[in-house]
Amino acid sequence: MGAREVTCKSDFQVMVGQIKGEFEVKELLLQRYYHTVNTNIARFEKVTVEHICRENKRANALSRLSTTKKKSHHWSVMQIWLRQPSATETECLAVTEAEAQTWMTPIVRYHEHGTCKPKEGKAMKQQGSRYTMLN
Repeated sequence: MGAREVTCKSDFQVMVGQIKGEFEVKELLLQRYYHTVNTNIARFEKVTVEHICRENKRANALSRLSTTKKKSHHWSVMQIWLRQPSATETECLAVTEAEAQTWMTPIVRYHEHGTCKPKEGKAMKQQGSRYTMLN
């Protein structure tokens, strides 16, 4: 299509924060999607990600359904189950040295050299333990 700029709007504040780098993506499957999004974002000159308030009462009710449902109550909800994730491991776990600074840079530096910023020591040990470096 030739678009150079894109604006993404979502009512899911956590996802918007993760894409902007304000929140950490911890779950493995979500990390795959996160890397897929970042790969696609890199194709544009300008990307704006905005959080919008949810005004749809039905969407609000559905989003809270699993946390508010009592065990004795039965509600019908239409769902679609994917047989497999749409993001694959190979497209999000490949890291090359030629890449610029990314969120992975401190983790790679910690694994390769055992160094990190002074204030990140304990946090880096926890975060670094979630990853394995393969040569």
